[in-house]
Amino acid sequence: MTEKKQFNNKEPKKQSFAGLAEELFRWYGEETFPANVSGDAAYILQAQRQRLRKKGLEMEYAMTSQDFFDEKKNGKVNMLFLRWKCEGDIIFTMDTGKKKKLSRSLRLCGAADWLGRRYMVEQLYWKTEQGTNRKKILRRVAWCFGIGAVIGFLVALYQILIQDSMVYANLLINPVIGALFSYAAYALVQLGKLLVKSIRMMPLIRRNNQTAMEIASIMQLLNQDFSFPLFEAQMVDLLQKVIYTGDISELSQYEPEARERCLEDIVHCVYDGNMIYRGYRKEGEKCILHIDIYMNDIYEKNARIRSRRDLFHMTVCRDLGNHKEKGKNWSVQAMWRQ
Repeated sequence: MTEKKQFNNKEPKKQSFAGLAEELFRWYGEETFPANVSGDAAYILQAQRQRLRKKGLEMEYAMTSQDFFDEKKNGKVNMLFLRWKCEGDIIFTMDTGKKKKLSRSLRLCGAADWLGRRYMVEQLYWKTEQGTNRKKILRRVAWCFGIGAVIGFLVALYQILIQDSMVYANLLINPVIGALFSYAAYALVQLGKLLVKSIRMMPLIRRNNQTAMEIASIMQLLNQDFSFPLFEAQMVDLLQKVIYTGDISELSQYEPEARERCLEDIVHCVYDGNMIYRGYRKEGEKCILHIDIYMNDIYEKNARIRSRRDLFHMTVCRDLGNHKEKGKNWSVQAMWRQ
């Protein structure tokens, strides 16, 4: 089911992005490339496809809902920041025919620039959707009720057959009690996990909230047009390029001679939504930032697909004296996975 937000008639060109998520889903299966996507975004999509084919994999998005939103941020009058909420499955098919299905609740994010006649998506990436996966929760609750009911029924059957109980009503009452007890136990376990996760994530969330202010306060002294949402999109975009590029020596924005071999096993990247500022220095006309980016990545190695939460340490550089490509000339000086 698709829900599309209504737009102001004065800006009808934005409506052309409403179906981009579905176009992206179709492209992986039908080779029909999404419209209104720039060369940089297209480069990453093509590089990911080449990685999948090299691994002997086919990937399919079986997403059940897409909601399109757009907004302008930080006075960037010529920039659109786009979001599609997507929930469903990512299905990987190996060359042996074996399938691996991963349920995900994601947000497809994009930054579109006005290029004179129309908006074009310059950055496009997946981001973890903060919230609950209703399909996954309902499936787990159903399992809890089912297991509890079966146990209750077996207990009642044992009482009747072995202990010669004559209370046949227990065949109905015990499954209900068992289902309720099973659900209560599940709810307590999930509450405990949520509390532990919240305590563990609290420092990271606090640092992530500070990062936007810290980087913006530094960069706006050097560039009044600086936008942190655009910077965030550029950093995730740059990280994807480093991960997916087949021959890393061909990527001009990557200064090291090589990259970690483990990155060549990543077949799908998802930005966790957390970016941490680690430091800043200026060398002549060059601005150098040290940042950490958290990702939820999918790996394939030896015909085994697994998910992993990654932390990437990046040192990025921008030549402030180069005004020919404003905002697009960040490069990676160093990068490693923790």
